[in-house]
Amino acid sequence: MRPRMSWATRSWPTMAALLLAALPVAVTLSLIDYPCGVAWDETVKLVGVSKGRYAYYHPLFMIDLAQGAALVVQPPDMPSLAHLVRVLGALAGGVMVFATFTLARLVLPDLPALAAAAGAVTPLFVVHARIFKEDIFVAAFLVLALAALIRLLQEPAPHRAILLGLLVGLAAGSKYIGVLILPFAIIAILLVPTPGPERRWLRTGTVTATSIGTFLLIMLPAIRRIARWERGVNFELVHSVEGHDVPLPLRVTWGLFHLRESLWPGLGTPLFALGLIGRPRGHAAQAVSRFFPLHAAARAALRHPRHLVRLRA
Repeated sequence: MRPRMSWATRSWPTMAALLLAALPVAVTLSLIDYPCGVAWDETVKLVGVSKGRYAYYHPLFMIDLAQGAALVVQPPDMPSLAHLVRVLGALAGGVMVFATFTLARLVLPDLPALAAAAGAVTPLFVVHARIFKEDIFVAAFLVLALAALIRLLQEPAPHRAILLGLLVGLAAGSKYIGVLILPFAIIAILLVPTPGPERRWLRTGTVTATSIGTFLLIMLPAIRRIARWERGVNFELVHSVEGHDVPLPLRVTWGLFHLRESLWPGLGTPLFALGLIGRPRGHAAQAVSRFFPLHAAARAALRHPRHLVRLRA
């Protein structure tokens, strides 16, 4: 007979994962005191939170969350509101790290699962958790949804199907691309061998209905402004195809953007390499590295003026 594991033995990986999640949150909270307006899209979202005017380029989960937090905290001005919503982003990043541990622990021993959680503390996390941006929210919900899907496949139960549907709906309600996990989940439920195979269609229906209901509940204000919502979705579809590829210098962005953040789509890998080099040796390389982003920014100003970043003298 094997000795029963004590509570401390069973829970230390969870406590370690919580500490791993808390550490980057603490670091991120020390790095969010930068001026408003550095990230143009954050300013758009702040206006949506404070005045309710939103173009629906992204779903409303984080706007709803921020409005709820603002009702409680009552920030007196826009900089205070910006700090509040950045705190929410930092906390979402911590959730993502712990969610990574939760997912990894379903398929790995404790130590490799902790290593996976540590690996979630990446530069991408630091970037998206420092700004009020939808990516950090959708990342957390997607990882949690994957963990919920595995648990549903391992031990099917109605409450697990409902939980998976809620997480899928929250992922889609954070960023439209999050809805792509729904067909993946449906295929897995229908095809992966599980106990109680005769209830697969019921579980599929529960997950689908719950996720759609959750998404529509989040998007209720947009349903009342359906034409504006349609324009926002169409813009995001075009944006997802064109992308953004011009590297911007850290002194402009305060380190808030990806290495491939852009003012002009389609310039691709050469500019990405120059952005990584930063200040290449040799006059020719320096001239090239300075010319292309400036040229791209000038063209973007004519064709995509809303992408401009306000520069300080």
